[in-house]
Amino acid sequence: MPILYNCGRHYGLILVKGDVTMEMKKALVVDDNPSFRELIEFTLQDSGFQVVSASNGKEGVDKVVAEKPDIILSDVMMPDMSGIEMIRILNSKGVKIPIIILTGTHFNSQIESLFKEEGVDKFLSKMTPIEEIISQAKKTLKM
Repeated sequence: MPILYNCGRHYGLILVKGDVTMEMKKALVVDDNPSFRELIEFTLQDSGFQVVSASNGKEGVDKVVAEKPDIILSDVMMPDMSGIEMIRILNSKGVKIPIIILTGTHFNSQIESLFKEEGVDKFLSKMTPIEEIISQAKKTLKM
């Protein structure tokens, strides 16, 4: 069962399982497809993450400011503001959060290089098995 604690400037959650206590990492999932977003949310929760979500890049920027996630998993093409626009705004604000891009569109090495230049940690297809997506999130956070 998660336990809320106050860490000075923010609140966090810890997860207690038997004799093991660990801080729950917070993930922000940004995707305009509600079915895919919920699949990622539920799987992250089952894997011990606290999860918040947004349906486009603008909401994603707002959630980063309000929620201070440890990692972002984001789609690329979304209404109102794309994933790359969101990343550029976060970069301009000096926000340094690991980002995994999940895209349903065909991508090539040039597109992946563009995202890497913007500071994206990992670039995955939405066709990647869900277990591998979660594994990459954990690996990125050194969990």
